Amino acid sequence: MATEEIRFSAEHCWARLEDEGHAAIGLSEYAPAFQNRLVHIELPGVGEEICRDEEFGEVETTRGVFDIVAPVSGEVVDVNDDVNETPVIVTDDPMGDGWLLYIRLSDPEEWNELLRYEEYKEMQEANARKDEYEEFDEDDFLEDD
Repeated sequence: MATEEIRFSAEHCWARLEDEGHAAIGLSEYAPAFQNRLVHIELPGVGEEICRDEEFGEVETTRGVFDIVAPVSGEVVDVNDDVNETPVIVTDDPMGDGWLLYIRLSDPEEWNELLRYEEYKEMQEANARKDEYEEFDEDDFLEDD
């Protein structure tokens, strides 16, 4: 699958246009949940509406619970029941068999506002550098008198 076909949100979800007005949604490999073992995934049901930038589900890991934030808005038309039974599918194949939802887009233009793969990757690399800098402890570099 070409990365050009997928767009990403800053909240670690991806969206892939499937056909006119429909998209698949999933978690990116950079999602905080991927740093831990997935235990359970809570997803909306078919017919429910999800709204861009709002929580639509939760991922429970061995280290806590993380919200899943919608990258685009629309009506849920299919839910990947396999991820409920075997959450490891999400980490093993996040952009393939680990998809979470198929939705009917309520505003197809939202997809165009998402980050392209290279933009998303650059954002993750910048965040990683920032995290390393914030862990800097000046006492580690002070000379003994």
